[in-house]
Amino acid sequence: MKTGKIKSAGILFTALLLTGIMASGQPGPGPANRKAPEPGQVAGFQPGMRMAGMLDLTEAQQEQVKELRIAHLKEVLPLKNKMAELKAQYRTLVTAEKTDQKAINNNIDEQTKVLNKIMKSGADFRLKFRDLLTEDQRLILDSHTGRKVGMKGNSGNCRGMYGMHKGLGSRGYAQKGMHPGWGRMNMK
Repeated sequence: MKTGKIKSAGILFTALLLTGIMASGQPGPGPANRKAPEPGQVAGFQPGMRMAGMLDLTEAQQEQVKELRIAHLKEVLPLKNKMAELKAQYRTLVTAEKTDQKAINNNIDEQTKVLNKIMKSGADFRLKFRDLLTEDQRLILDSHTGRKVGMKGNSGNCRGMYGMHKGLGSRGYAQKGMHPGWGRMNMK
C-alpha cells in the first residue's frame, strides 16, 4: 500500500514537472513563427527589414526593389561561393606541413579581388535602390545608413553578447590582461 502511494506521488510529481517545463517553452525562430510582411515591406528584403517598413514603399517600388534584389543576388551568389572556396583553400595552405608563402599570397590576392567585386556590387545595388526612392524616403534611408543595432551590432567597442558566445568573456577580450588599444596590461 505504501509503495503504491510512493509510486503514484512520483508519477504525479514527474507529470507536473514535465507540464511545467513544456508550458515554459517558447517557440523558436523558425519559418512558422515569422510574421507576414506589413504593407510597405518587401518579403525577404535584406538591407534592413525594418527599414522597408519605415520607408513606406509603394507597390511599384516594392516590385522594383524585388527585381533589383534578385538581380543582385544572382550576381553576388557565385562570388560568395568563390570566396568560401578560397577561404577553405587558404586554411589548407596555412595548415599544411610545408607551407608555400607564394601560394598563400596568391590566395590572399584572389580573395581581395573577389571581395572587391562583392563590395562594388553591393554599392551598385544600394545606389540603384536609393534611386528608386522619393526625396523623403532617401532622407529616412540616409539617416539610418551605417547604424548597426542589436546584440551583434559592433559599434565602437560595444560587442554586445557576441563576445560571450565566442568564449571571450563578458567584455569580449580573449586573454586576461588584454584590452583593445592598450596592449598587454600589467597583471600582478
